[in-house]
Amino acid sequence: MNQITYRVMAGDDVVVAGGDQVVVTLEDALSAVDKLQDKLHSAKSDVEEFIRNNWDELVEELTGIDVPDYLLEQYPEFYNYLEMVLQLIGLM
Repeated sequence: MNQITYRVMAGDDVVVAGGDQVVVTLEDALSAVDKLQDKLHSAKSDVEEFIRNNWDELVEELTGIDVPDYLLEQYPEFYNYLEMVLQLIGLM
């Protein structure tokens, strides 16, 4: 059975890599969502713990907070996760 592929678009432009149009299947998209969910799920408890432990500093100084190296090594996107949480609660 042939899979239906979809062109990847950036606005009105077709995304091209190496001279070829970038295409994605439904299975590719669902697989990416699963990977994202796994990554966010594994980071969730560490993000929550960090917020609990640093709440006063987060409220007082939304910038300039030092995230421990072990969290950045384990989750290179930790600052992005933290920013998403702060945006959701209206602090950024």
